[in-house]
This record gives sequence, structure tokens and C-alpha cells, in this order.
Amino acid sequence: MPVSNCYQPVRRYCPRKKLDDEIEKVEMGKPTVLHGTIGTGKTFAARHYICLNEQNFAISWFIDVSGKDKLSYDLKSLAEALVVKDDDALFKTIEQLAKNKKIIFLLDDVQKMLPRLNSLKNCGTSDILFTLS
Repeated sequence: MPVSNCYQPVRRYCPRKKLDDEIEKVEMGKPTVLHGTIGTGKTFAARHYICLNEQNFAISWFIDVSGKDKLSYDLKSLAEALVVKDDDALFKTIEQLAKNKKIIFLLDDVQKMLPRLNSLKNCGTSDILFTLS
């Protein structure tokens, strides 16, 4: 049974050609980074894609990595949805599912967690890492 914490946002989606084209290029095993000015709709576009394609994935999960507490909460929620009890079991379960099924993760605010992307934060941009396995 598929697990997901992605939901269709309340407001109507307005297509963003450049972002939508980048999202459509997401390939299995190849992380994709969406980057641009804060407020351009990266998260909204990525969530929209996941919602439209949710039935194709065993796991479709949004993870906010902007802070340790948010990251911990999202991973704990995923563990609960997969009915696993600890971090090791969570990652083993994900690995097992990825062998036979498609999974997708949307990691939001990755520049706050990755030192080499920190310079982007200073120029008014933010990033989303979109991964598909």
C-alpha cells in the first residue's frame, strides 16, 4: 500500500513552464535540484507533480530539512507510516522498497543543510532536492 504525506495545496496550481519542465526531467537514481528566488513556486510545483503522480510511487514523501526538529519530525512520520520502529529499520525498509518499486522524496530547503549550497542562501535563492528511486 503506498504511503504519502503529500497533499494537493488548497489553492489552484498555476503552471510554471520552466519549473514544470525541470520536474518532468526527474530520472530514477538522479537527484534533481530546483533552485531559484524564494517565492517562485518550487515547492508548490514539486508537490503538485507528486500529487498528480502519487499512485505511481510506493513512497512519496515531503521532508523539510530546514531544521533538525522538522527533519526529525518528517522522518519519524515516515517511520510511523511504514510501521518501523527505528532509524536503521526505516532506511532498510526504504532500501528494500526501492529495489522493486518507485519512491520519490521532496527535500525542501536543502541549502540550509548542505554547506556547499550555503552561498545560494545569501543571494536570495532557495533549493529543493527532488529524488526519485
